[in-house]
Amino acid sequence: MPRSASSRGHLGRRHHGDPDPDPSPVPDPDSGPAGAADPDADPGPAVAAPDPDADSGPQARQAADADPDSDAGKEADQAPDSHADAVRHGQAAVHGAGSAGAAPELGDGWRRWIAENKLAGFDDEPLVAAMVEAGLDGVAAAAEVAAVAAHPCFQAGEKLAQRLAKLGSVLDVHRALAALAPGAGSVERRGGVSRAELLERYYAANRPVVLTDAMADWPALARWGPEYFKATCGEALVEIMSGRSRDPRYEINAYDHKSEVRFADYVEMVTAGGESNDYYLVANNGFFDRPEMRPLYDDIRFPEHLDPAQTDGRVHFWFGPAGTVTPLHHDLMNVLMAQVYGRKRVTLISPDQTHRLYNEIGVFSEVDPEDPDFEQHPLYRDVETLRVDLAPGEALFLPVGWWHHVRALDVSVTVTFTNFVHRNEFEWLNPDGR
Repeated sequence: MPRSASSRGHLGRRHHGDPDPDPSPVPDPDSGPAGAADPDADPGPAVAAPDPDADSGPQARQAADADPDSDAGKEADQAPDSHADAVRHGQAAVHGAGSAGAAPELGDGWRRWIAENKLAGFDDEPLVAAMVEAGLDGVAAAAEVAAVAAHPCFQAGEKLAQRLAKLGSVLDVHRALAALAPGAGSVERRGGVSRAELLERYYAANRPVVLTDAMADWPALARWGPEYFKATCGEALVEIMSGRSRDPRYEINAYDHKSEVRFADYVEMVTAGGESNDYYLVANNGFFDRPEMRPLYDDIRFPEHLDPAQTDGRVHFWFGPAGTVTPLHHDLMNVLMAQVYGRKRVTLISPDQTHRLYNEIGVFSEVDPEDPDFEQHPLYRDVETLRVDLAPGEALFLPVGWWHHVRALDVSVTVTFTNFVHRNEFEWLNPDGR
């Protein structure tokens, strides 16, 4: 089915030298967006031609084993058929407009805009109308739209976009069938789950579950808290993420936010600063890599689902105030998320809804599940979410590929693991934001 102009997707890739133009497609998240998008890669309903001097687009920096809070609209039944729709979802801005009265130019930014909107299902008429409204000559605009449609590169992209739409429809069918199962709208909370049952019922089935007794023997549950941290490791230096509030893309730009402080001083920041998302000690800060933190490491235990001999880079510590948020993303491995202190709220979205989540770069979605903008992200309207509030002593099994958004409801301490006894390395092809 045609999609709205602000919907996004990624095309397939032919193998080099393949003479057959119609092989079964290989999904390729790296090949660029198929739905209308800002040619300068800035998300939003206005599809604008890029500034010629603009950066070609940010590159995602991410750990191969990103952990759970690293810290996480229905397709249109018919193509938009009015000028108002084209303007609402993709009104073009003037290319290179830097001075009053400057004449717009039909450059490559406009050509990309035309191609993306046509691949999204728009007819020629509303595209030309939107271009004219932006100040372009109507005859030139119509000619350019026709030229784009006639170009063999666009025609190849159109065929691949159709294949991607088929893949999206298959995922929708799977989702509809999954919704028929009893309990489909919630996450099970279970005790006494053996290694064999976890593998069969949850791990291999790619299904989340809260394990209510996996941490029953942890000394950390009785010991950990701000005063214990200061008394045990307070003089040690730790790395944290800071200055997050001034950067909407603080996860993608994580490496720009690293700083080092004395652990006791950070504990004081967390406890005295009130609710905040400005600073957070996360997996990428390598807390347990520091020998000074061994006393805290010794307070945790490994349930039978984990391999205690494979812990390097696979056990992570998270500590921050109420209000810390990890934006919607998915991890590249299965994760066990063990809540030690305080509470966290996890919003979960199944991988078969990925085509509705506007994944433009790396493992991150553009959507904020707490405040979705359906004008920018109309496909998100039909996304089904699950919510889990984790309390101390509970561990969430977070299956590989599941999207999740995490918010700390209190001062919170979490430990995450990726060292399962079962296979936990997978190959991913992620979009690079171009």
